This record gives sequence, structure tokens and C-alpha cells, in this order.
Amino acid sequence: MHLLKLELKRAFFSVKFILLLIVISLLLIIPTINRLNKGDVYPATMILEAGYTGIIIIIIPLLAAVPFAGTYAVERSSGLLPFILYRVKTTHYLWAKFTANVLASAAIIVIPVGIFFAILLLNYGEGYGIGMSKYNITSVFQDMKVNNSTLYGWFLVFQSGLFTMTYATVGMAASTIFRKPIFAYAAPFVLYVILTFLTTILSKLWWAPGVTWDPTSNSYTTILSVYPQLAVILGTSVFIIWKNFGKGDHI
Repeated sequence: MHLLKLELKRAFFSVKFILLLIVISLLLIIPTINRLNKGDVYPATMILEAGYTGIIIIIIPLLAAVPFAGTYAVERSSGLLPFILYRVKTTHYLWAKFTANVLASAAIIVIPVGIFFAILLLNYGEGYGIGMSKYNITSVFQDMKVNNSTLYGWFLVFQSGLFTMTYATVGMAASTIFRKPIFAYAAPFVLYVILTFLTTILSKLWWAPGVTWDPTSNSYTTILSVYPQLAVILGTSVFIIWKNFGKGDHI
């Protein structure tokens, strides 16, 4: 437990974490400036979507890994890891590192998105029937968006955290294979790009990784095209971590 506290403190009270909160907040706000003008009347969820589906949707896999995914690689490449594993059990260290990574990656997006949406609700209120006709609903996500936009806004907050936790785990898995932290940061983005390319050339856009961030970005998106994909990515990453963690790094 003491080790977990140390890792969480290291993750949440770093300059990197604070800077990411600021950067992500700006990425959410900047695309919504036009809609935030007092002369415009938009419901809160529509304003949130303007930021949620802006440039952030392209770089969020990279941002997800930045807070903590590369720390294991840093400790490996610096030669510090054998001394850590000499003092603590590998399983305890793995649990602390994994928990800090997923919580930090979720926090850097859930905190700014959640606060942003709460402020929008207080100032602009909720709206119904946004973005589509009630007679053209083809998925459970679109049904939620149309019939309970406030619930849908909070759903996006939850979905953003789930997405970043998954892709941060990809980064940590990469750090158990490569010793340079750059691979931990790059791996989630590379995977995201590859999956996007494959689903595009196969014309299976409802399976594109972007729909696991914004489930209404494709009208054919279903629960089965969102959560099994995240589960497979997360499960594979956890397996890689479990197989490689601490391997060859004991004194």
C-alpha cells in the first residue's frame, strides 16, 4: 500500500500531469469558442461535443500514455529497476505501477471533461433532439444522445476515461518490451492509426477506434463494436505486461 501511495503521488503531483490538464482543457475549449459566444444558443451537450470531437480525438491516444506509462521504461533504462525489485515484491510493484498508470490516464481526461461539462450545464442547460432526428435513431448511443442529452454528456465523461485507461495500458505494455520511454508514448498512437487504417480499407468504419471515443461518430456503432474492442486491447496489453514485467531485471 505504501508503494501504491508513492506511485500515485508521483503520477498526480508531477509537473507533467498539471501541464496535461491545462493542455487538454484548452483542446476542449478552443473548438467551442464560437458556440460559447453569448449571442449563440446551444445546449450544453452540443457545446461539449464541439470540443470532444475536435483535434483532441486525433492525439488522445498519445496524451493517454504521457502521465505515467513510460515510467517503467525509465526505471529499466536507468538501471534503477533491479534495486527496486530487490526491496519489494514484483507483484506489489506491478500492481502499484499498473494502478497509478490507469488512474492517472483516466484523471487527465475525466477531470477536465467533467468540469467543462458541469460548467456548461450550469450556464447553458441541457437540450434534446440534438444532432439528428428522433426518427433516424439507429443505435443505443444515439437514442441516449437524443432522449437524454445530459446523461449522454456524462456518458462521454465516463467513456473518455475508459478510452484513456485502455490506451495507457498499451503504452505500459510497450514499456515492458522496449527500454526507451518514447515507445511507451508512441505505441498507443501507432496502434490507433493502424486500426483506423485497417477499418477504413475494409470499409468497417463502425469498428474504427475513434468510435470507442465517440460512439455516435458512426450510425452503425453498437455496444458490440465499442466495448469488445476496448476489452481485447486492454486484455492483450495486460497479458503482455504480465508476461514481461520484471523479466531479466532482478539482481
